[in-house]
Amino acid sequence: MVDELPPVYTSSFVDTKSHGSTLGEKNGSASASSNSIAYKTAVLLQKDSGSSSTRTGLRDLFRKTLQPDLVSASVRAAVLHDLRLVVEPYTEDSVSERVAVLKSCAQLCTRHKIKFSRLLQENLVGDHTVLYWAIANAPWPPRAPFALVAAVLAHSAPLQPSTIREARRACVSLRTQDVFQFFRTSPEFRTLSEEDRYILGVAAPPEEIVVEEMEGDAQPFSVRFRIPMFHKRMMLGKEITLEFVARGRLFQIEFFTANKPTQKNLTHGSWSGLLRMAENSPTTPAIFGLVFLNCYMFRAK
Repeated sequence: MVDELPPVYTSSFVDTKSHGSTLGEKNGSASASSNSIAYKTAVLLQKDSGSSSTRTGLRDLFRKTLQPDLVSASVRAAVLHDLRLVVEPYTEDSVSERVAVLKSCAQLCTRHKIKFSRLLQENLVGDHTVLYWAIANAPWPPRAPFALVAAVLAHSAPLQPSTIREARRACVSLRTQDVFQFFRTSPEFRTLSEEDRYILGVAAPPEEIVVEEMEGDAQPFSVRFRIPMFHKRMMLGKEITLEFVARGRLFQIEFFTANKPTQKNLTHGSWSGLLRMAENSPTTPAIFGLVFLNCYMFRAK
């Protein structure tokens, strides 16, 4: 037996910059401010305390025949519909409304005992997740604070490995380091080994990676790394792995202490570096140089 009436949902999306086009609502009209989009999500039927006895009897009869699974399926379908609208190509002006709709969807799922984080990590459109589309459809050029991506990340936690792979591919598709840097340093994604947690502590800032590209795919690019506690991490942890996006590829650079028999051309105990492609990025010839700047250590007083 269900204690409430089944929900009725309408979802509307109005973009005043796109000639007022409306998605998802066939009946009635939707309004929007002059510089934003307007959403209407999850409109639930409210109980009418002044109902007639006839209406009350019909409602009670309907409650007896209603199946909880049907209500859950209705909620799920409505939420998925709204999520598709949320991650359509968007502008900075529409981010706050989309974040609000995302929050509304989360509250509705909680009310009906639907795992929202799991729903977000299912394939939404074209075999891709909500997080993938939030990144891939971000305004160009991408600029911090990436509020919609951050909101989706927060609601999706804990992230499944497949979701992380999807998000990384979306960052590569944008061909920019900015979103990837935000993603890889976010609390939901940033994972440290137990040894790294002991070395860095909880207050250690993440690595800063800035990519500077010259115009033209054949032109060189430079990458600036700021690696907290580099010396300590190399001495104790023996390796540091960093990733960055450049030229539509995901690169991985690893600093390590040579201590394996397979590293035949390296002196045992020496510090070495390795640059390679990651996430199935296409191979490319590379000539690179490495320069250390402003190397210093803090000493406790």
